[in-house]
Amino acid sequence: MISFTDPKMGVSSLVPRILKNKYTDLVLLILYLLSFSVILFSSKNIIVNILICLGMQFLFNHILWGFITGSIVGNSHKKSIRLLKLQHALADLPSPHDAVSLIKGGEIREGLLNEYIDFCLTDIGVSKIVKDFNINKEKLKEIYWTLMGSGAGQWADGHFVALSVLAYMQPLEYYLRAKKIGRPDAEVMFNHITYFEKGMISIQNDWLK
Repeated sequence: MISFTDPKMGVSSLVPRILKNKYTDLVLLILYLLSFSVILFSSKNIIVNILICLGMQFLFNHILWGFITGSIVGNSHKKSIRLLKLQHALADLPSPHDAVSLIKGGEIREGLLNEYIDFCLTDIGVSKIVKDFNINKEKLKEIYWTLMGSGAGQWADGHFVALSVLAYMQPLEYYLRAKKIGRPDAEVMFNHITYFEKGMISIQNDWLK
């Protein structure tokens, strides 16, 4: 249970922010120890109780948690492949050379961008941010074009930054919070590139100060 509040375990985005703190960890640890203490001293046969505790420890730590994290990693890998494919499709569109190619290319880009954003919205974390900030699909498109205009239309460690911001909870939340307090586009763009280049798992606190 404690691992659900640890971003390194890969499921932190599913946990409400209010639960992500050392006090929650302490409460969960106490409950964890109490439950095993109750089992351990519930009868006179201490050896049987110890075996039950060890069996439960193995079940939770190795089998159930392994199944949960394995499922998450598998889904995350599939998501990454799909995102990368769509990102390449958008990033690799040829530059228009005349009015006809400009119109046709614009239609193709619009269709791909709609498909990409629809896919992003299937992510639980992203959809939560969209709901929390009361934004919609058109706002996500606006964010994309703002990032493109500020210089985030580039690759960083396998991420096309302007697109990846829309696909992950923390970068999207950072963008919305940063713009709400008036951070300049160039600063927000630079921080997003840094986030993906360094493979960070959380936004630095001083970015929003």
